[in-house]
Amino acid sequence: MKCAGCLFAAILALSSFGALDARAAEKPRLVVFMIESRGSGLKGDEVRSLTDYLASQMVKNGRYQVLPLPKPGKRTTDTSPIKLAGGPPDFVLSSSIHRVGNQCLLMAGLYDPRAATMNQAVTGRMPCRSEAFITGIEQMAQELSTGNPLPTSVPVVAVFLMESRRCDLSADETVGLTEYLAARLVERRALRLTPRDSLFKQIATLQKTKRQAPIYSISSKVGRVDDQCLMSFQFFDMRHGTMLGSVVGRCASDSDRLIEGVEALAQQLADKFRAFENPAKGKRLVPHPVVPAKATPPAPTKASSAP
Repeated sequence: MKCAGCLFAAILALSSFGALDARAAEKPRLVVFMIESRGSGLKGDEVRSLTDYLASQMVKNGRYQVLPLPKPGKRTTDTSPIKLAGGPPDFVLSSSIHRVGNQCLLMAGLYDPRAATMNQAVTGRMPCRSEAFITGIEQMAQELSTGNPLPTSVPVVAVFLMESRRCDLSADETVGLTEYLAARLVERRALRLTPRDSLFKQIATLQKTKRQAPIYSISSKVGRVDDQCLMSFQFFDMRHGTMLGSVVGRCASDSDRLIEGVEALAQQLADKFRAFENPAKGKRLVPHPVVPAKATPPAPTKASSAP
């Protein structure tokens, strides 16, 4: 009887594992890239631990199955093709922590690897402390697991690197604000985003990717005049080379005020973009440029986006 009971328990355990495997196979496959840290003060091992924690949180929330990436030592180069045991991923999660002034900006973007577009984003700002990062990652994983990626009908945009004139921003802070702006626009479900070149190459190692060409672009400039920073964000139709709209603002020449300004203008820009792209509910119109077709905006030289 004892042996029979043991056999029954073993069969029950195997059945349970089989059911778990079947349920896991039905979930979308997700690859989590290493968190990018710029100026956060985190050490390499801490960044790896936070990345592992983020991946585990995504599994714990029950929506995705996470496919582990092979160790770097098993690959020839960072761009060499990767064959994952679980097959090609359905989504890729890229995230970053950027220090701007006295605050840290946390951003995460969920990408469709087939089109290489960011279809969902979560952002936050916080003190540059480890405890705040851990809490931020927990909240970020929860929001990503409960929200829905944008449909493919939403247009794709390229966000160019912010131009800063005398606003006392370092190169890393400028990149951080640019990516924060881009992620905020996706988070507000106004558009999808094309990634920067380095991230596109990473995504392309996972499966055959056809980069979707952006229809629109966004250019942002901040410039200091006396003790004020003037902000100007513009969006263009890349097919016709025409400016379609802009939002402007000003704030004290202080990094904390600049972050608040970017948040406010990102909201305004998202509202304007939605009103332009979809003026009537359920109806989608062909863009009508607001400046002559021959007028071309200054061409930014470098593109950037959220992680």
